[in-house]
Amino acid sequence: MKFLKILPGFILVLAAAALLAWVFLKPHEEGGEKDKPDKKEEAEPSRVGHNKNGETIVKLDAETQQRLGLAVEPLAGTAGRTQIAAFGRVVDPTPLAAIESDLATAESALISSKSEAERLGSLFKSGENIARKNLETAHAQFRADEIRVQALRRRLALEWGESVAKLNAEALHALLDSLVGGRAAIVRVDVLPGDTLTRDPSAARVVVLGHDDQPLVAASIAPAVAIDPKTQAQGVLLQIENPPFPLRPGAAATAFLELPGDAQKGVVIPRATIVRHGGAAWVYVKTGDEEFVRREVTLSQPTGQGWYVSRGFEPGENVVSTGAQAILSEELKAQFGGGD
Repeated sequence: MKFLKILPGFILVLAAAALLAWVFLKPHEEGGEKDKPDKKEEAEPSRVGHNKNGETIVKLDAETQQRLGLAVEPLAGTAGRTQIAAFGRVVDPTPLAAIESDLATAESALISSKSEAERLGSLFKSGENIARKNLETAHAQFRADEIRVQALRRRLALEWGESVAKLNAEALHALLDSLVGGRAAIVRVDVLPGDTLTRDPSAARVVVLGHDDQPLVAASIAPAVAIDPKTQAQGVLLQIENPPFPLRPGAAATAFLELPGDAQKGVVIPRATIVRHGGAAWVYVKTGDEEFVRREVTLSQPTGQGWYVSRGFEPGENVVSTGAQAILSEELKAQFGGGD
């Protein structure tokens, strides 16, 4: 009978204990449920990876490629020679104009003094009453004018090269008119300290600051006689004919000097395929139906169609010609978790 009396109290205690256990354990269970990832909110697998060479791979399905409007083109194989970069500026033709003016005056005086010396010499030989002193004075003047012309020609050669110094008066005047009128320009470039030009370049392309997509072909190349006192490096004078844009004196320019030698096999990277990121130039190469590899390219040898490279790319590889910047955006969004 005692057992029956205490049974209700015992049941009440058990119920109270169960209630307390439920109160304390329920929040933990709910927290545990919250900690579990929602399958619907799980992030998609990353579309960005790397191959064994450390190059970045971007995977885009057919639908995304169509949305981005991607287009590819195969790389064309070509042959090119070793090039060396040189840096300088468009030359101010004012000093050349001063020399040309002095030279024209000196040559005019030389023609006059030569004619006078020949006239007096002819009269003296024919027995005319010509004082020997006058004849000697005429010959002295002729010789002085001749020396002055030679000195100005040497100055031309020292400051502007042999090719300019050999021009006759008419040709030199025509060159100066072209330089002043903007129909021609002379660019002085110097190779970097440590680089050496053992032979004269066979060709050269000039890229003027602000016109990187319009390389200019040098019409003539001549070694600069004087060393630049600042750079202490070898210099080259490049003449540009009929530039498509004004070449103003002092404009910074980079020249790519083609050196004589055997041609090397390579490819031409079209300008439209290049994107800039992280201070470097890159090209996306399509290596599969949904796979694009971002590959670095060195822009050191410009051509009319783009940039020549001799390593890192093979002829026939498909590169993205339209939408490369869009792929870069997709890559960065995948890397940093950004949304559309």
